[in-house]
Amino acid sequence: MPLRNFLALVVVILLVPVLAYSAQQGSHITVSGTITDPSRAVVSGATVSLRVLRCKCSDCNPQEACDCCPDQLSVNSDAVGRYSVTVPHGTYRLNVKAENREAHVDVDLNGGETMHEDVQLR
Repeated sequence: MPLRNFLALVVVILLVPVLAYSAQQGSHITVSGTITDPSRAVVSGATVSLRVLRCKCSDCNPQEACDCCPDQLSVNSDAVGRYSVTVPHGTYRLNVKAENREAHVDVDLNGGETMHEDVQLR
């Protein structure tokens, strides 16, 4: 095998995993923000849940359940009210509960790698 063909084969073998990883990462988005109460004070320990309303990842059939989109993911806000969660592209209901208060927002997560969504409890 000529050296040129061998080098081309090595480049292809090395690039395939990198391209596959890049494609997978591009199908997810990170949502983050700060949770506040009605007086705009930050709320630590709030439960932030994302429930999928419509998954948009490339492997999904919109008429069926999908393994790549979880039904729901939950995280807690940190000591300064911040939260962050990474999910596949789709439409989600963002529910926040703390201190006998709650709020929800529907978010459409397309393209890009991050989205900022602050939530004020009612």
